[in-house]
Amino acid sequence: MLKHKWWLGLGLLLSMGSQALLAYELVFSSVSFVPSDKKNSISILVRNTGESPQAVEFDVKGMEFNEDYEESNPAIPEDWFKISPSGIIIDPGNEEVVKITWANKNEVKKETPFRLMVKELDITEPDKDADPDKEKDSKEPKVKVKTLFNQIRFMSVMPDNPESNVSVLSSKLVMDEDKPVAHVVLSNSGNIRHSLENKSILIKSKTNEGVSYKYPVSTFSLYPQFNRKMAISLPEEFKGDEIVATIVDQVAD
Repeated sequence: MLKHKWWLGLGLLLSMGSQALLAYELVFSSVSFVPSDKKNSISILVRNTGESPQAVEFDVKGMEFNEDYEESNPAIPEDWFKISPSGIIIDPGNEEVVKITWANKNEVKKETPFRLMVKELDITEPDKDADPDKEKDSKEPKVKVKTLFNQIRFMSVMPDNPESNVSVLSSKLVMDEDKPVAHVVLSNSGNIRHSLENKSILIKSKTNEGVSYKYPVSTFSLYPQFNRKMAISLPEEFKGDEIVATIVDQVAD
Protein backbone atom coordinates (compact mmCIF):
# COMPACT_ATOMS: atom_id res chain seq x y z
CA MET A 1 0.00 0.00 0.00
CA LEU A 2 0.95 3.65 -0.12
CA LYS A 3 3.49 4.82 2.40
CA HIS A 4 2.27 6.92 5.33
CA LYS A 5 3.49 10.16 3.78
CA TRP A 6 1.01 9.68 0.94
CA TRP A 7 -1.95 9.60 3.31
CA LEU A 8 -1.57 13.36 3.77
CA GLY A 9 -2.11 13.88 0.07
CA LEU A 10 -5.02 11.45 0.10
CA GLY A 11 -6.67 13.40 2.88
CA LEU A 12 -6.33 16.68 1.02
CA LEU A 13 -8.05 15.21 -2.01
CA LEU A 14 -11.15 14.34 -0.02
CA SER A 15 -12.15 18.01 0.09
CA MET A 16 -12.54 17.91 -3.71
CA GLY A 17 -15.44 15.44 -3.58
CA SER A 18 -15.77 11.92 -4.91
CA GLN A 19 -13.37 10.95 -7.68
CA ALA A 20 -14.35 9.62 -11.10
CA LEU A 21 -12.33 7.09 -13.07
CA LEU A 22 -9.04 8.87 -13.78
CA ALA A 23 -6.76 8.72 -16.80
CA TYR A 24 -2.98 8.71 -16.92
CA GLU A 25 -0.18 7.96 -19.35
CA LEU A 26 3.10 6.11 -18.75
CA VAL A 27 6.19 7.02 -20.79
CA PHE A 28 9.20 4.69 -20.46
CA SER A 29 12.69 5.86 -21.31
CA SER A 30 13.81 2.21 -21.28
CA VAL A 31 12.56 -1.19 -20.16
CA SER A 32 15.90 -2.88 -19.46
CA PHE A 33 18.49 -2.71 -16.70
CA VAL A 34 22.11 -3.43 -17.70
CA PRO A 35 24.15 -3.72 -14.47
CA SER A 36 27.39 -4.52 -16.32
CA ASP A 37 27.18 -1.11 -18.04
CA LYS A 38 26.07 0.59 -14.80
CA LYS A 39 22.66 1.19 -16.36
CA ASN A 40 20.82 0.04 -13.30
CA SER A 41 17.98 2.59 -13.31
CA ILE A 42 15.10 3.50 -15.56
CA SER A 43 12.83 6.53 -15.40
CA ILE A 44 9.08 6.52 -15.99
CA LEU A 45 7.20 9.70 -16.77
CA VAL A 46 3.64 9.57 -15.42
CA ARG A 47 1.34 12.19 -16.94
CA ASN A 48 -2.19 12.89 -15.72
CA THR A 49 -4.30 13.19 -18.87
CA GLY A 50 -7.61 13.25 -16.99
CA GLU A 51 -9.65 15.99 -15.39
CA SER A 52 -9.22 14.97 -11.74
CA PRO A 53 -6.25 14.32 -9.44
CA GLN A 54 -4.76 10.86 -10.02
CA ALA A 55 -3.32 8.47 -7.42
CA VAL A 56 -0.95 5.77 -8.75
CA GLU A 57 1.06 3.11 -6.92
CA PHE A 58 3.97 0.98 -8.22
CA ASP A 59 5.25 -2.52 -7.43
CA VAL A 60 7.47 -5.12 -9.14
CA LYS A 61 6.71 -8.85 -9.36
CA GLY A 62 8.60 -11.79 -10.82
CA MET A 63 7.76 -13.28 -14.21
CA GLU A 64 7.92 -17.05 -14.72
CA PHE A 65 6.58 -19.54 -17.29
CA ASN A 66 5.88 -23.25 -17.36
CA GLU A 67 6.41 -25.40 -20.48
CA ASP A 68 2.88 -24.58 -21.65
CA TYR A 69 3.88 -20.90 -21.59
CA GLU A 70 1.51 -20.05 -18.77
CA GLU A 71 2.76 -17.00 -16.88
CA SER A 72 2.89 -16.52 -13.11
CA ASN A 73 4.05 -13.48 -11.14
CA PRO A 74 5.63 -14.51 -7.82
CA ALA A 75 6.77 -12.05 -5.18
CA ILE A 76 10.46 -11.11 -5.23
CA PRO A 77 12.79 -9.96 -2.41
CA GLU A 78 12.02 -6.39 -1.42
CA ASP A 79 15.65 -5.29 -1.80
CA TRP A 80 15.93 -6.23 -5.49
CA PHE A 81 14.34 -3.00 -6.69
CA LYS A 82 14.04 0.50 -5.28
CA ILE A 83 11.09 2.57 -6.49
CA SER A 84 11.18 6.29 -5.78
CA PRO A 85 8.51 7.34 -5.11
CA SER A 86 6.47 4.15 -4.79
CA GLY A 87 3.22 6.11 -4.97
CA ILE A 88 2.26 9.48 -6.40
CA ILE A 89 -0.69 11.87 -6.63
CA ILE A 90 -0.80 14.06 -9.75
CA ASP A 91 -3.04 17.02 -10.52
CA PRO A 92 -4.69 17.25 -13.95
CA GLY A 93 -2.25 18.24 -16.68
CA ASN A 94 0.79 17.64 -14.46
CA GLU A 95 3.44 14.93 -14.63
CA GLU A 96 5.82 13.16 -12.27
CA VAL A 97 8.99 11.11 -12.76
CA VAL A 98 9.30 7.75 -11.01
CA LYS A 99 12.76 6.17 -10.79
CA ILE A 100 13.18 2.39 -10.58
CA THR A 101 16.62 1.06 -9.63
CA TRP A 102 17.93 -2.51 -9.79
CA ALA A 103 19.59 -2.81 -6.36
CA ASN A 104 20.50 -6.52 -6.29
CA LYS A 105 24.31 -6.86 -6.21
CA ASN A 106 24.38 -10.51 -7.36
CA GLU A 107 25.73 -11.36 -10.81
CA VAL A 108 23.08 -11.57 -13.52
CA LYS A 109 23.78 -14.77 -15.48
CA LYS A 110 20.79 -14.61 -17.81
CA GLU A 111 18.15 -12.07 -18.77
CA THR A 112 15.56 -12.03 -16.01
CA PRO A 113 12.08 -10.69 -16.79
CA PHE A 114 9.83 -8.83 -14.34
CA ARG A 115 6.41 -7.25 -14.35
CA LEU A 116 5.90 -3.66 -13.26
CA MET A 117 2.48 -3.48 -11.60
CA VAL A 118 0.90 -0.02 -11.87
CA LYS A 119 -2.21 0.44 -9.76
CA GLU A 120 -4.67 3.24 -10.37
CA LEU A 121 -6.27 4.02 -7.01
CA ASP A 122 -9.72 5.31 -6.17
CA ILE A 123 -9.94 7.70 -3.21
CA THR A 124 -13.35 7.61 -1.55
CA GLU A 125 -15.11 9.33 1.33
CA PRO A 126 -14.36 8.39 4.98
CA ASP A 127 -15.77 5.05 6.11
CA LYS A 128 -19.03 5.86 7.89
CA ASP A 129 -19.22 2.31 9.29
CA ALA A 130 -15.83 2.50 11.00
CA ASP A 131 -15.67 2.17 14.78
CA PRO A 132 -15.01 5.72 16.06
CA ASP A 133 -13.54 4.41 19.34
CA LYS A 134 -10.85 2.52 17.45
CA GLU A 135 -10.02 5.35 15.08
CA LYS A 136 -10.28 8.45 17.25
CA ASP A 137 -6.60 8.22 18.24
CA SER A 138 -5.39 7.52 14.72
CA LYS A 139 -3.23 10.19 13.08
CA GLU A 140 -4.05 9.00 9.58
CA PRO A 141 -7.09 10.35 7.67
CA LYS A 142 -9.98 7.90 7.73
CA VAL A 143 -10.24 7.06 4.03
CA LYS A 144 -10.87 4.05 1.86
CA VAL A 145 -8.44 3.27 -0.92
CA LYS A 146 -9.26 0.63 -3.51
CA THR A 147 -7.72 -0.42 -6.80
CA LEU A 148 -9.63 0.68 -9.88
CA PHE A 149 -7.34 -0.65 -12.57
CA ASN A 150 -4.02 -2.46 -12.93
CA GLN A 151 -1.52 -1.95 -15.73
CA ILE A 152 1.15 -4.62 -16.16
CA ARG A 153 4.33 -3.65 -17.99
CA PHE A 154 7.40 -5.68 -18.96
CA MET A 155 10.92 -5.00 -17.63
CA SER A 156 14.10 -7.09 -17.70
CA VAL A 157 17.57 -7.21 -16.18
CA MET A 158 20.27 -8.00 -18.75
CA PRO A 159 23.41 -10.17 -18.34
CA ASP A 160 26.93 -9.39 -19.46
CA ASN A 161 27.79 -10.61 -23.01
CA PRO A 162 24.18 -11.27 -24.10
CA GLU A 163 23.65 -13.99 -26.71
CA SER A 164 20.62 -16.02 -27.82
CA ASN A 165 20.66 -19.47 -29.42
CA VAL A 166 17.27 -20.78 -30.55
CA SER A 167 16.74 -24.16 -32.21
CA VAL A 168 14.25 -26.99 -32.57
CA LEU A 169 14.98 -29.38 -29.72
CA SER A 170 12.65 -32.14 -30.94
CA SER A 171 9.82 -32.80 -33.38
CA LYS A 172 7.43 -35.75 -33.55
CA LEU A 173 4.26 -36.56 -35.44
CA VAL A 174 1.34 -37.88 -33.41
CA MET A 175 -2.25 -38.69 -34.38
CA ASP A 176 -5.04 -36.78 -32.68
CA GLU A 177 -8.43 -38.30 -33.54
CA ASP A 178 -7.00 -39.50 -36.84
CA LYS A 179 -5.53 -36.08 -37.62
CA PRO A 180 -1.74 -35.56 -37.88
CA VAL A 181 -0.26 -33.13 -35.36
CA ALA A 182 3.39 -32.06 -35.03
CA HIS A 183 4.65 -31.86 -31.46
CA VAL A 184 7.57 -29.43 -31.63
CA VAL A 185 9.79 -28.26 -28.78
CA LEU A 186 11.69 -25.00 -29.27
CA SER A 187 14.72 -24.28 -27.10
CA ASN A 188 16.76 -21.17 -26.30
CA SER A 189 20.11 -22.17 -24.84
CA GLY A 190 21.39 -18.58 -24.78
CA ASN A 191 21.28 -16.06 -21.94
CA ILE A 192 18.81 -13.51 -23.43
CA ARG A 193 15.31 -13.77 -24.91
CA HIS A 194 14.98 -14.23 -28.63
CA SER A 195 12.15 -12.80 -30.73
CA LEU A 196 10.61 -15.17 -33.26
CA GLU A 197 8.79 -12.38 -35.06
CA ASN A 198 8.69 -12.97 -38.82
CA LYS A 199 9.79 -16.59 -38.36
CA SER A 200 8.10 -19.83 -39.40
CA ILE A 201 8.49 -23.46 -38.41
CA LEU A 202 9.08 -25.53 -41.54
CA ILE A 203 7.93 -29.13 -41.13
CA LYS A 204 9.04 -31.67 -43.72
CA SER A 205 8.13 -35.29 -44.19
CA LYS A 206 11.10 -37.65 -43.88
CA THR A 207 9.02 -40.37 -45.53
CA ASN A 208 7.61 -38.59 -48.58
CA GLU A 209 9.86 -36.17 -50.39
CA GLY A 210 8.20 -32.89 -51.28
CA VAL A 211 5.58 -33.00 -48.53
CA SER A 212 6.06 -29.97 -46.27
CA TYR A 213 4.14 -27.41 -44.24
CA LYS A 214 5.19 -23.94 -43.10
CA TYR A 215 3.66 -22.69 -39.85
CA PRO A 216 3.98 -18.92 -39.18
CA VAL A 217 5.06 -18.35 -35.59
CA SER A 218 2.98 -15.81 -33.70
CA THR A 219 4.92 -12.85 -32.41
CA PHE A 220 6.49 -13.97 -29.15
CA SER A 221 9.86 -14.15 -27.44
CA LEU A 222 11.51 -17.34 -26.27
CA TYR A 223 13.14 -16.73 -22.90
CA PRO A 224 16.72 -17.86 -22.13
CA GLN A 225 17.34 -21.44 -21.00
CA PHE A 226 13.71 -22.20 -21.62
CA ASN A 227 11.85 -24.77 -23.75
CA ARG A 228 8.45 -24.17 -25.32
CA LYS A 229 6.14 -26.94 -26.49
CA MET A 230 3.95 -26.39 -29.55
CA ALA A 231 1.26 -28.54 -31.17
CA ILE A 232 0.81 -27.80 -34.89
CA SER A 233 -2.01 -29.33 -36.94
CA LEU A 234 -0.75 -30.73 -40.24
CA PRO A 235 -2.38 -31.54 -43.62
CA GLU A 236 -3.77 -35.04 -44.16
CA GLU A 237 -0.86 -36.09 -46.41
CA PHE A 238 1.43 -36.25 -43.35
CA LYS A 239 -0.40 -39.32 -41.96
CA GLY A 240 2.01 -42.10 -41.03
CA ASP A 241 5.12 -40.01 -41.79
CA GLU A 242 8.19 -39.16 -39.80
CA ILE A 243 8.92 -35.46 -39.69
CA VAL A 244 11.71 -32.95 -39.16
CA ALA A 245 11.19 -29.31 -38.13
CA THR A 246 13.40 -26.25 -38.56
CA ILE A 247 13.06 -22.50 -37.95
CA VAL A 248 13.07 -20.41 -41.14
CA ASP A 249 12.40 -16.81 -42.16
CA GLN A 250 8.88 -15.92 -43.25
CA VAL A 251 8.77 -15.11 -46.92
CA ALA A 252 5.77 -13.36 -48.43
CA ASP A 253 4.03 -15.38 -51.11
